[in-house]
Amino acid sequence: MQMKQPCTHPSILASVAAALAFGAAAPSVATSQRGSADSVTARLRSVYEAGFGRIAAGVPDSAKVPAYWPLSALARFKTLSVRWARLEGRAFFALERGNRAAGWIAIIPPGNAFFENVSEVLTLDPNPQLSVIRIRPVEVSEPWAGVFLVNAVSHLADRVLGVTPPGATPAQVLLSQFHGYSLELMATDVLSNGAVREALDSVLDLAHEPSLQQLAADAPRLAAMNLVLLGSPVAAGDPRSLEEKKLRGGFFAMALILRYGQRQALGLDAILPAIDEVERSAGAR
Repeated sequence: MQMKQPCTHPSILASVAAALAFGAAAPSVATSQRGSADSVTARLRSVYEAGFGRIAAGVPDSAKVPAYWPLSALARFKTLSVRWARLEGRAFFALERGNRAAGWIAIIPPGNAFFENVSEVLTLDPNPQLSVIRIRPVEVSEPWAGVFLVNAVSHLADRVLGVTPPGATPAQVLLSQFHGYSLELMATDVLSNGAVREALDSVLDLAHEPSLQQLAADAPRLAAMNLVLLGSPVAAGDPRSLEEKKLRGGFFAMALILRYGQRQALGLDAILPAIDEVERSAGAR
């Protein structure tokens, strides 16, 4: 089956394009003096890396399918400018030789008392001066780990490139959310060869939502009701944890909004308020 070409909003192209021009001047993280990483964090790193790698390897040639270029650029940004770090207490330590990178990813070790109250599974450090993705040590299936990491790396790139600067306005944050969810949807297209978009279309066709505003109110419920139908093209089987199930549901609620907007050729002025409504009502991320 030939992969269908998704719709790509120009704001995504502009944001991700800057990632490829990002210079070598990057912040540093101390180099860890500890030995081999904790087995849980090491295993989860492997899961996220493999999941993201599967997506990166499957992205079509942007010369043939230009709409996938933002996802290809994001994958290159991660490969060239993002490294893994270890969290020890409150400090981050580089895991690889050479401690300079544009951004970092760290699994929170089980039992870390300083971060035991972190609720989100993947989130940027709240300090806008730290370009670090923190990941809670919960079980996530490999393909979905890659999808969720696409979203997180998108936010990381936006922070590094100044799309969401310190003191970012609500509008800037919301646009960054749109970038992340759009790239996430693109990633599921890659993994499913377009079948996720077809499943979203079937849910929307059956729902007969009269407006995007009404869909924003109903999207979390529709996503929860159709979680198996929507998720099976990416990976068969149940989520590995309650947290993964919630993340899948949050993504599909947003994917319904994005797909509705694509089908109706709606602009950001209509889509962004709907995304905001879903996030406020359902805590999709």
